Amino acid sequence: MELCNTLIANGLECVKASNMDTPASERKRFSDSTETGIEVEGTDLPDLAEITESLGQAMIKWSNELHLMGNTLIEREAIYRDPATGALFKRPLNLADSGKNLYQNNLDAAKYFGPCFKILSDFHVNITLPPSSGERLSTVQLRQGEN
Repeated sequence: MELCNTLIANGLECVKASNMDTPASERKRFSDSTETGIEVEGTDLPDLAEITESLGQAMIKWSNELHLMGNTLIEREAIYRDPATGALFKRPLNLADSGKNLYQNNLDAAKYFGPCFKILSDFHVNITLPPSSGERLSTVQLRQGEN
């Protein structure tokens, strides 16, 4: 779960950098979950729910940047933000100029969010037990090893 926290935090930094037209080299990076501000204590269902909620909120934020990136690729025009006013404007697509920040940061976000989805997809939640049973989560690998 701690790895997911770190991946989500780094992915959100990519989204923020994309939104602010910041070069990838200037992004803040997190190396462990103590720096992220997201705290998950264990592997109980509420902990998984917290990670899932954080990831869902990150996907909503990222979707806006992906939409913008998709439109620039379809229209072959780059959309730029005026640093002073925040206004958007278009000009012909040239990845060698500042428009590359939108693309690089969004592709980097995918590199962080992708592994987080993989980690979450490995969890097994036994939905046949009542919530009061206190059952902890297990991963698919652990469950397969027990058989």
